[in-house]
Amino acid sequence: MAHDPHILAWISKYGIKSILNAPGGDHTEEQVFLNAGAEKVLSIDINGACAVTADLCTWKPDGKWDAVYINCIFCTGVIGTGNHAILAKNYASWPVKYILLFDTKGFDWEPHFLGAGWRKIEDAESGASRVQLWGK
Repeated sequence: MAHDPHILAWISKYGIKSILNAPGGDHTEEQVFLNAGAEKVLSIDINGACAVTADLCTWKPDGKWDAVYINCIFCTGVIGTGNHAILAKNYASWPVKYILLFDTKGFDWEPHFLGAGWRKIEDAESGASRVQLWGK
């Protein structure tokens, strides 16, 4: 969830103003991002509960965004028609400056992000979850 203090601090620290929230949460989660300094949040999910309904393994955003926030993919299994590797490669291709990752430790995102030219900027843990900030 967006309430992790590392994620919120990074939004402020790195001047992140626009966030793709994928998979998206409810409006409460979006408000948390706005309260942390974001100015624009777009939530995308496969189940129709968000502003945009899309297959996260194939969907690509229009325009440039500061960050994508990836939240609890492994624990929810919300990935679309592909698998976690396809999803990771799709996220890594999005036109964003940062990847904000908050996910349980079951899937290793690192080789997919590194292979697409990303570098890990910050790394933290929050209970059973990994919390990472990636940049291009």
